[in-house]
Amino acid sequence: IKSTHSLMDKIEDKEIDDSMLYQSYDERALHSFSLELNKRMGFDNSRGYVALSAHPFTTMIGPDDIRLTTRYTDPSIFDPISSIVHETGHAIYDLNANLNEKIAYSSIGQGVSMGIHESQSRFWENMMGRSLAYWTYMYPILQDYIPSLKSVKLDDFYKAINKVKPSAIRVNADEVTYNLHIILRYKMEKLLFEGNVEIRELPELWNKLSKELIRYDVKDDREGILQDVHWAGGLFGYFPTYSLGNLYGAAFRS
Repeated sequence: IKSTHSLMDKIEDKEIDDSMLYQSYDERALHSFSLELNKRMGFDNSRGYVALSAHPFTTMIGPDDIRLTTRYTDPSIFDPISSIVHETGHAIYDLNANLNEKIAYSSIGQGVSMGIHESQSRFWENMMGRSLAYWTYMYPILQDYIPSLKSVKLDDFYKAINKVKPSAIRVNADEVTYNLHIILRYKMEKLLFEGNVEIRELPELWNKLSKELIRYDVKDDREGILQDVHWAGGLFGYFPTYSLGNLYGAAFRS
């Protein structure tokens, strides 16, 4: 596979200190902050629930039963924060889609499409959740839950959470390189369905594309082909909805 993509070659290696994001933290305290953040974003806890899982997700059991999850196994303190913002974006969309009693419990009492659904989660995650305005409000609250951040200035925290760099995990990727993770998966799905690659070849192909597109050397399958739950759940063709969501969200913002 030959790619003409050169975005990573154009990214400058700016020395942005993000070490404060990788310090040890109290998971219970961060989870309490996540619940506070979830509430302040407008999630109605009487109509849903936040839990933990191996991979963050949101599902609508019914109009008044929205389940969302996050995790605290990623290396950066910002990763679970980003996850809860993303999943709350999904959850709010589901909750609001069912406010009209005439359509609740019907086929139209849900998101218009998964691309639009991802636009809501990605809009919250990036355009809101990585913005200076958002953290001007939320950062003092986070510092109360995670006291080690009280010595870190808001501007330094803001630069750290927006640092652009090669990464292994899609859900933790920065806003610039995120779509490269989607391109990797799309290329693999296309080759697989065209019959041009065998399933046994996929792990090696993943590692090759990761190095080529994202400039990241995969260490093992856990941070490679096994990092997502989508294919295991039969959700082939889903990944492009994330990129569509990014585009829709940018259009909504403009």
